Amino acid sequence: MEYTELSQQLAEKKTNSDPDETLSIITNYLELHPQPQEEKVTINVTQGEDTLIVETANGVLLNNILPPGTRIIRSEFNEASIKDGNILIPKEFERMGLLGKVNLAHESGHILSPDDVALVKKEKEAEVTELQSLDDAGKIDVLLIERNAKMEAEIEAWQYGKTVADVLNVDEIMYEDLMQFALENYYMKSLEILATTVDLENVTPKDKVIRILEPRSQEYLTMSLGELNAYITNMYETNRIISIDRKFKRSAIAASKKE
Repeated sequence: MEYTELSQQLAEKKTNSDPDETLSIITNYLELHPQPQEEKVTINVTQGEDTLIVETANGVLLNNILPPGTRIIRSEFNEASIKDGNILIPKEFERMGLLGKVNLAHESGHILSPDDVALVKKEKEAEVTELQSLDDAGKIDVLLIERNAKMEAEIEAWQYGKTVADVLNVDEIMYEDLMQFALENYYMKSLEILATTVDLENVTPKDKVIRILEPRSQEYLTMSLGELNAYITNMYETNRIISIDRKFKRSAIAASKKE
């Protein structure tokens, strides 16, 4: 089945840079026109070998979902990425299957997120701060600005990327699984950076209150530095692994769609 009507709607919206309105058009259309289970992504090269059009087998152009002026370009790297407001996709993208499509959807989410540029700027500004000149409490403040901005940008990118994943016919449960796995890894990396940069056992004042963005709830946890030390210690000691009950998640999603 070709999504001629959806393709036309997206083409007409190309002059409008509001990503939320664009994603609403896609979501509403896909709810009324479910995709077949087997769907491939084809790549057509236009305007020179480094400028690509990404088109699904039923005729939806990813290029028309992205904001005006966004280019999709070949890259030598093994993962999709963002550079100068454009999406770089691997040379071997067509052979990457599910992971390639999920990666592309996620990076498209960065482009579509209205807060991404500001969050990345905030993260980079904190990154270049000279930590050596700060006491431990000051170092924690800077590190949390950087890591919280990074986490917020990643959460938003995964959320905005969901609709692109739908267009690429990525299984909803698989996308959620990979999203949670990636966010959990970012979170554990943040805790590791805090633990290795600052002596949390001896940092003062221990009652200083901090906030850290937690990926499962997607809410900020508020705790003292003493509590943060105990929290990180517990995370390492328990070595918790993401547990996925697929049957429960599928039934929950199915129930939500019936409401």
